[in-house]
Amino acid sequence: VESELTELPSEERHEYLKSLGVNESGLGNLIRETYSLLGLRTYFTSGEK
Repeated sequence: VESELTELPSEERHEYLKSLGVNESGLGNLIRETYSLLGLRTYFTSGEK
């Protein structure tokens, strides 16, 4: 399933996941859960405009 998702355009990917009854890919879920278990946080910063 994951390899099929990488070949689909964004909108089709969303529809495909929806048809399977899930909200995100297995990889996305793995990353989110790993961050949670390790207590990691993501910060977005930018330079001067």
